[in-house]
Amino acid sequence: VKKTACNCLKCEDSGVKLSIVSRRRYIQAGLCDCVTVPCPTCKGSGFLLEGDEMQRDMAIQCPDCEERERRIQLYNGTRIPKRFVNSRQQHEHRDPDNEHVFDLLTVILQNLPHFLHGDDLPRPGDELFKGMVLMGPPGCGKTHLMTGFAYQCTVHYGISCVFQGFS
Repeated sequence: VKKTACNCLKCEDSGVKLSIVSRRRYIQAGLCDCVTVPCPTCKGSGFLLEGDEMQRDMAIQCPDCEERERRIQLYNGTRIPKRFVNSRQQHEHRDPDNEHVFDLLTVILQNLPHFLHGDDLPRPGDELFKGMVLMGPPGCGKTHLMTGFAYQCTVHYGISCVFQGFS
């Protein structure tokens, strides 16, 4: 799969910029400068008018603003340490030693939304769905892959994750 060059180097066109904030232990996500402000959908009000069944105008939250803010909050809840601010699952990080892991994580990411929302599959509270563990020698990139995976899940797919490191 050939990727196109991104327009924004801060957020890689996700609209979510990651920052290191002093006196904070974890990375903080926020709205990137490249995001159009005010929102073109709601013109910056945060609300849209929608007619109800009796033809009355009802104010609803702007779905674009709401989803973007939800994904920012999801990432901020992952508790990823600051030293992993640049961890992503980028194609240029693939090599013959880690190619099978990248392929596996790609398949998991593609199927995870269906797994979480499919009617015929176990729910996240079920025993089958408890998390993911990578094993390997020190320094082979397990934590980098997991923090990049958490970024993909939260920012790109809107799926909640919590990073838990073990010493």
